[in-house]
Amino acid sequence: MSVPIYTTTKVIEEIANSMQPGSLMLDVTSVKVEPIKLMKKLLNKDVEFIPTQPIFGPKTTNLNGQVVCFDTNR
Repeated sequence: MSVPIYTTTKVIEEIANSMQPGSLMLDVTSVKVEPIKLMKKLLNKDVEFIPTQPIFGPKTTNLNGQVVCFDTNR
C-alpha cells in the first residue's frame, strides 16, 4: 500500500476485509504507529503485513539504491 499519509488509515479500513487468507499487505507509508495498530486489529489472522519505512523523500524519482527499513517487531 502506497497512499498519501492522510488517507492511510482510511485505505486500511476499506481494504482489510477484502484481503484473502495467505495474502500480504505491504505498507510503505512513513507513519507507523496508527497503521500498525489498525492492521493488527482489522486484518484476518491469515493475512500477513509488513510495515516498512522508506528512507528517502517523496521527490525521489528512482528507487535504485534507495534504502527501505522493514519493521519485524510489530
